[in-house]
Amino acid sequence: MLYEGFDWNLLKSPGFKEDSVREELVAPLLRALGYSASGPHLIHRSRPLKHPFVYFGTKSHRIEIIPDYVFEVTGKFRWVLDAKAPSESTTNGRNPAQAYSYAMHPEIRANIFALCNGCHFTAYHVLSLRPFAHFELKNIHLAWPELAARLAPNAFAGIEEVFRPDLGLHLHRLGFERFQQIMFPFAQIMHAARVADDLYTVSAGCILEGQEYCASFDFPAALLPQFVAALPAEVQPVVSDQLSRSPFTADLRAVMPSLIITCKLSGDVVNAKDHREQFCPFTVVLFKPCAKVPGWSV
Repeated sequence: MLYEGFDWNLLKSPGFKEDSVREELVAPLLRALGYSASGPHLIHRSRPLKHPFVYFGTKSHRIEIIPDYVFEVTGKFRWVLDAKAPSESTTNGRNPAQAYSYAMHPEIRANIFALCNGCHFTAYHVLSLRPFAHFELKNIHLAWPELAARLAPNAFAGIEEVFRPDLGLHLHRLGFERFQQIMFPFAQIMHAARVADDLYTVSAGCILEGQEYCASFDFPAALLPQFVAALPAEVQPVVSDQLSRSPFTADLRAVMPSLIITCKLSGDVVNAKDHREQFCPFTVVLFKPCAKVPGWSV
């Protein structure tokens, strides 16, 4: 057994803190998974990252953030792990948001992040708020097959996963569950659909700090005329017709009209149809037309 002979009562001791969790519990786990400080399956310990988002007034300040472990397989960062003291949560509060920010950092761009406090090991995919693994570390023998299948180096062999995270979920994870208002000045519309009698949605793409995201914008039927009127004149009749009859969808990828969208973050997390991903839609306040531009960002 991985932790044979370890006294789990030590986790209740005030002196058993984060550094003890790293040395006594995380280190042997990572060796068992197949990672080391050298070779093809690398552990990068306490790798400093420049934080790109923090500004005070008009002056920018370099802020260093340091994930405990970053794992590199076949030349790419695949997941990050943050160790915590036994008294800290791996599922609630700021700890999951902090680990998520490491995974999504422009220098990392990993799909998976995990936390371990000695009591529990919890792992998430960036596309979902639900962990795909959460177990008591003392029962790791029961969770090991699934853990190795998802996090051992060979789990990433030949995988070049391409995805666009949901922007609303991204903001939700970082603690912006709700805000008063935000404007997207060049939202390039890809699809529009009627999802209920009084609810429509449009999807758009965006780029934030070099990462591509998808965003969903929900609006009531009362705003449908405003949405259609904001589109280029040549596509307005087509979109109106497609949204008025089954299957009530309009594919705008060939045109990619640019709109100004003023909205709020709904704070509601929705499961995708396959239940593998989640998204957090924005609620539209206003649609306005704008000139088409080659890409947009926030």
